Amino acid sequence: MSKLLSEKQLQNILFKDSPDSIFIIDIEGIIVNCNKASIKELGYLKREITGSPVTRFLSEESIKTFQSKFSGFKKFEKQEGEVQVITKKGRILDIWRKGVPVKGENGEFIGAVIFDRNITKIKDAEKALLNNKNNLEKEVEKQTNKLIELNKELLSLIEDLQHEREKNLSILKALPDIIFIIDEKCVFKDYNVADAAQLFVKPEVFLGKRLDEVLPDDVGFDAMNRVRDALKTNKIQIFEYTLEVKGKKQWFEARIVPKNKNEVLVVTRNITESKNAKREIVSALEKAEKSDKLKSAFLANMSHEIRTPMNSIIGFSDLLSTVTSDEKRNEFVELIKKNGSNLLMIINDILDISKIEAGLVKITKTQFNINEELKYLYDSFSGHPKILSGLIKLKLRLGLSDKNAMINTDRTKFNQIMTNLINNAIKFTNEGFVEFGYSIHLKKGSPIVKFFVRDSGIGISRNDIDIIFDRFRQADINDTSALGGTGLGLAICKGFVDALKGTIGVDSEKGKGSFFYFTLPYSKSSDNESIEEETFLPKDVNWSNKTILIVEDNVSNYKLLEAYLSFTEAFVLRAANGKMAVKICKKIDNIDLVLMDIKMPEMDGIEATKQIRKINKSLPIIAQTAYASDSNRDECFEAGCNDYFIKPVSRNRFIAVLSKFLD
Repeated sequence: MSKLLSEKQLQNILFKDSPDSIFIIDIEGIIVNCNKASIKELGYLKREITGSPVTRFLSEESIKTFQSKFSGFKKFEKQEGEVQVITKKGRILDIWRKGVPVKGENGEFIGAVIFDRNITKIKDAEKALLNNKNNLEKEVEKQTNKLIELNKELLSLIEDLQHEREKNLSILKALPDIIFIIDEKCVFKDYNVADAAQLFVKPEVFLGKRLDEVLPDDVGFDAMNRVRDALKTNKIQIFEYTLEVKGKKQWFEARIVPKNKNEVLVVTRNITESKNAKREIVSALEKAEKSDKLKSAFLANMSHEIRTPMNSIIGFSDLLSTVTSDEKRNEFVELIKKNGSNLLMIINDILDISKIEAGLVKITKTQFNINEELKYLYDSFSGHPKILSGLIKLKLRLGLSDKNAMINTDRTKFNQIMTNLINNAIKFTNEGFVEFGYSIHLKKGSPIVKFFVRDSGIGISRNDIDIIFDRFRQADINDTSALGGTGLGLAICKGFVDALKGTIGVDSEKGKGSFFYFTLPYSKSSDNESIEEETFLPKDVNWSNKTILIVEDNVSNYKLLEAYLSFTEAFVLRAANGKMAVKICKKIDNIDLVLMDIKMPEMDGIEATKQIRKINKSLPIIAQTAYASDSNRDECFEAGCNDYFIKPVSRNRFIAVLSKFLD
C-alpha cells in the first residue's frame, strides 16, 4: 500500500482490536497471550486463559483433531479447519480455526498464532434453512450486515498488514476471501488470495487493467458501476455474479467497501456451494409438498374405497332380519360376501404396501408348476362377467411343457402379481382380448422367465408411463380413478418383483392397449426343498371323538370358528382369555387341540401358550391373529405354537390346518 503504519500500530489493530479471537501459543501448545475478542468469546479472565493448554477450551473430538495437526506446526505447515470451543458457561461454539507457525531469529519453531472465527451463527443459519425460509432470509441479512462491518475492519487490517507484508503474509493468507484494491478508474491495483488457483485469471493478466478488460462484459460493466456508486455514495455495494472457472460455472458474492476517496476494497467470496445447497433444499421441499398432496389424495381415495363395501355390508346386514324370502336373503348374503371380499382385498393392499415401504417383505421360495398356476388363474378369470358375456376373449400362452414348467420362487407373491395385472387388464378393457402367459429368455447367459399380460384396452398415455408404478399415483390419473380401486396394485407388483430379484415394465399407448411384463430368475428347486401342499378341500371330516379348545375373547369370532367346526361333530370348549385357557388345560387332560387368539385381555395368547407348554409339551396349539407381520408369526412359534393363520381365514384353510393335527 502507499502508506504503511508502524509495527506497533499494526500489532494494536491486528491483535488487540481484531474482532476475531487470536491466541499465541508456545512450542508446547500453551497459550502465552490472547486478545480481547478471545476473552470476550470464551468468558474467562485473561489470567485464566494464559498459561493453559490451547486444548483446554476444545471439545473432546476437537482436541483429537488439534493434536493430530499440531505436529504440522513444527514443520512450518499452516493448519486450518473447524473445531468446537467450549466457553466458561458451557456453551459450544463452532469455530473456523487457522494456525500459522512462527519462526525464531535462527529459523527454529518458537510457537504459533491461532486465529479463530466464530461461525456458530452461520452454522445455525444453515441448519435452520429447511425449517423456515423467511427466518433464513432475516438471518442472512443479519449475517450480511455483520460481514459488512467485518469487511470495514478488514480494510483497515489489509492497509496495516502491507506495512510488513513479508513478515505477516501468512496471517493475511488466512483470510478465506479474495480481496482486491480497485481505484476510481476501476483499475486493479492490488490483491490478496490464500490460493492463486481461486483467481479467475493470473495476477499478471489483471493487475493494472480495468475491470471490463478482465471480466466478461456483463460482469465487468456491472462491477464498474458498483465501484463508482460506492465511491460516489460512500456506501458499501453488494452484488452477485457468475464466472466460468476451469470450465465450471461458479457463483461469487462481491462486497465493495469504500477505502478512501480514490480507492475501494472488493471482498469476493465463492458462494457456489451455498447456492447449490439452497437449490437442493428448495427442490426437496417441492418434492415433499408434491408427495404430501399425493398421499392426501390417496387417503381420500382410501376412505371412499373402504366406505363403499362397508356401506353394503352394514346395510344388507341390517336388512337380513327384515326379509322373509329365501331368494332375497341369499341375494343379500352374496352381496355381503362379495363386498367383504372387496374390503379384505383393500386391507391386504394397504398391508402389502406398508410392508414394501418399511422394507419388511419376506420371501418364501417353494417349487411349483407355473403352467398349473396359470391354468388355475385362467379358469378363475373365465368366470368374469366380461369374459362370460363374450365382450373380452381370454387367452393363455404357455412357454414350456407341463413337465419342464417347474420354478422355484415365492408362489403367493407370484400369484398376487399375476392376479393384479390380469385384473387391471380386464378392468381397463371394454372389448377385445386379454392374453397372459410367459416365455423363456437368456440374460447374460442365465435363463429368465418373462411373464406378460397383454390387452386391447384403453392404454396408457406416454406422460403416465413413467409414473404408473409409483405409489399413491392413481389419484393423479383422471382416466382410471373413475374405475375405482386403491391405486396400489401396480406399486405392490413392482415391490414384489423387486423383492424377487426381477424387473417389471410396460409398453403402452393411449387407445392402443397395454403390454405389462415382469421377469424372474428361472432357477429350479433341488429335491430337498419344500413343495407347496395342495389346497385342502373339506370332505367327510369326522372329529366326533376330538375336543377342541377355542381361546377367543371376541364372541363373533368365536361363533364363526364354532360354525366352521359344526359339520365335524367335534366337542368345542371356549376360554374368553389366556388366563382361563391355562386353567382349563390344567383341569382337563383330554383336550386334542387349542386355537389360541393372540391379542386378549388379562393374559395374551403368547403368555398363555408359554404357560400351557409348561403343563403339556405335546398339545397342538394353533395361533390365530389379526396381525399379518412376519415378526408376529415368529413370536408365536417361539412361544410354542405349532401352526399359525391370519384372520380372516376361509373355512377350507381353517379345516386344512386343523387336519394336520387331528387326522
